Amino acid sequence: MQEVNYYTWANPGKTFGDVRVEVDAWKADGPDGDAAILCRYQDESNFYLLGITTDGYYGITKLKDGEDTLLGSDVLESSSLIKTGAGETNHLRVDCVGDHLTLYVNGQVLADVTDADFTNGDVGLAGGTYDVAGSDMRFDNFVVYRP
Repeated sequence: MQEVNYYTWANPGKTFGDVRVEVDAWKADGPDGDAAILCRYQDESNFYLLGITTDGYYGITKLKDGEDTLLGSDVLESSSLIKTGAGETNHLRVDCVGDHLTLYVNGQVLADVTDADFTNGDVGLAGGTYDVAGSDMRFDNFVVYRP
């Protein structure tokens, strides 16, 4: 990603109610960035984003009417469960079931919040940069389950 403070995502164009999404994510090159899974995507201004940073932080964010809100915490939390550095693969899992949103990393729950603003929508993968452009985020083994 060649822009600073930038997020990009891709969606398959499907609608899901309750859903579990899994993917392997890693930074191939460049500065630290984000890797995340989207769920209950309505449009570019309304969705949930559950993810990690390549320097060891995680969070669950709601974007509603273009305004982002971190759910369950005032700041991103750090975790030693997140593998950091170029080439280090993290297995992400997101469960969006009922009003529960749960983020797993490498088989462990990192965050679990409740929010009922969006009850269905698309899923997707997202990558982001901070104040330095050039993060090369990679994803593999993307799987969507209906629990």
